Amino acid sequence: MKTISKLDEVERVFLEDLSEDYEGVWTLADRVSGALGIEDPAAVREVSLRLIHEWLASDRILPGVPKGDSPGFEPWPERREEAAVKLAAEWREVGRFPLLGEIAWFSLTPEGGKLLEERPASRQ
Repeated sequence: MKTISKLDEVERVFLEDLSEDYEGVWTLADRVSGALGIEDPAAVREVSLRLIHEWLASDRILPGVPKGDSPGFEPWPERREEAAVKLAAEWREVGRFPLLGEIAWFSLTPEGGKLLEERPASRQ
């Protein structure tokens, strides 16, 4: 039986969250803090940003915003690397755990959905 790392579990749970609804950096920060037992906002930010960068580079998530009253998701116009830099700068500027609606929302990509289907479920 394969041992799943805490970061792998954070990824699995966050992708599951995204399969149900759009989520944001505030949700990821909470997942990272809880799973790794990190309370320092700067440490949570750095771990979260590393994960976001990896997920953007591998096309698992897409940053943007929900389309308000209409269904759908409006992706950021920046390329993925530029989006990662923008997100990191905005989060560093906030300087704390982000609140609901701050910085960025994420949507699950088809590639992220495929990865989710290939991994064992974390929720029962």
